[in-house]
Formats: sequence, structure tokens, C-alpha cells
Amino acid sequence: MLRQFVAAALLSLLSSSNGQVLQKFAKPASFCMPTEPQMEGPYYVPNSPMINGTLCEHTGPSVFRLYMSGQVVSAEDCTTPVPAVIEAWQANEVGNYSQFNFGDGTNFDCRRTINTDQQGRYDFHTTFPGRYLIDGSYRPAHVHFKITPLDSQYGSTLTTQVYFEHDVYLGSFGQYSTVVLPLINRNDFQSFETQWFVYIKRGGNGEWEGGMDAFGNNGGGGQQGCPTGPVQQTNQGQQNVQQQQTQRQPQPQTQPPYQQQQFRFAGK
Repeated sequence: MLRQFVAAALLSLLSSSNGQVLQKFAKPASFCMPTEPQMEGPYYVPNSPMINGTLCEHTGPSVFRLYMSGQVVSAEDCTTPVPAVIEAWQANEVGNYSQFNFGDGTNFDCRRTINTDQQGRYDFHTTFPGRYLIDGSYRPAHVHFKITPLDSQYGSTLTTQVYFEHDVYLGSFGQYSTVVLPLINRNDFQSFETQWFVYIKRGGNGEWEGGMDAFGNNGGGGQQGCPTGPVQQTNQGQQNVQQQQTQRQPQPQTQPPYQQQQFRFAGK
């Protein structure tokens, strides 16, 4: 399944050097669309530790790794930096979330709070997020974000998720979304990198309006009834999540996120 996830991006490396490919990520676009909100989902936990640099603790040689960097900027001119506090969380390599599928209330693996610098820049590395089966279908690999600008003129908090190009579980419309990112191989088949520029307009980008989104997700990936507020994790909400676990099966990350091809990279 996961073998089909990378073919197009890796094939592009046949005609470009690694440095040339990375150049397209060097700066924000001259024309930009505000980053679209996405659902929070049922696995948000507030007060994650403020640690820059790594999101998941276990990113050893046996797992697929993701290196992510970028900048939060104004959608008005596509260049003005917007310093922000970023909360990020994701499933681990086998599709499990800390505090829900493993660990107790003190386990914050794959959950971090990250401060951008004064130019709105951030970077971190992590385990490539595993997929999981819910309501009969797999969610595409994704990372959750809450982005809170320090300048209140840009609104309160943008809640969104990012996905990755050529994921077989993305809908056709989702392939062109502002939250679907390209991946570039980073010298070996185990490591991938991407850059994401977050564009926020004055007054904020709004909230996810519910219903079916571009990725075939309905109200939390089929987890309707689970808490979706910014902080709430009520007892009833926890019970709803636990009841869903019997239907939620992780997909181990045994294949690279893209289709692995046997060829040498240009420029190597």
C-alpha cells in the first residue's frame, strides 16, 4: 500500500539535483492562499512540553523519518513574518497516539509545543506518521497543528493538519489542497523532508466548518461524538474515544511512504 505513496516525487529527482529541488522551498510564494483550517480530531491533548527540534522521541534507524521546516507569514503580502506558538501532534510509526493507545497522562510522545523565532521560522524532525484504519478505511498520513500567532491582529488559533502528496488515501481534490505537502528524499530511503509555509490573514483563517472534507474525513475521521473543542477532554469524550479503539487498527510503517524505486539519485 505505502509503496505507491512516493513515485512521482522520487522520479522528479532523476532530472534535478538534490540542491535544485530544495531550492523551490527556499522562500514563501509571491502569491499565496491562506492556509485552510482542518478538523482538530479526537486526540488533541493540551499542555504538551515545549521542546524544539523533535516531535517523536523514537526516530532511530529502523523507522522512516520526516524532517519538516518552514515559516509562518502573513497572507496579506506573503512575506511579513508572523511569530507564533505551534502545537504539533501525530500518531507514531504504527498509527498510535500517546495517552490514547499507549502511555498515561504523563506520556507526551509525538506531542510538542514549538516556538517559532522572530521571523516565524520553525523546524523539527519526527517519525513519519503511521496510518490507521477507522470506520473501514485508512486515514492518510498526517500531522496535526494548532498555530497561535503572537500578534493578535492575525486572530487566535489556526487548527489544521498537513498531509503528503501521492498518498493513496488522499482524495483527488485533496492532492491540490494548501495543506498537502511534497516530500523529497533526504539521501536515503528512510528519510524524507518537506517545507510548509503557513499563510495567516488578518483576523485569522477561520475554523473548520465540519462535514466531509477533501480527504474523505467526516467529523474526526469517523469519530463522531468525540470531543473536538480546543481543550476539552471530558470523561464522556474519553469513553467515546475508547469505544472507537476496537474499530481502529493501526497500519505498521513497514514500507516507505512513497513507492521505493531502485535507481541512483541524480548528482550522487
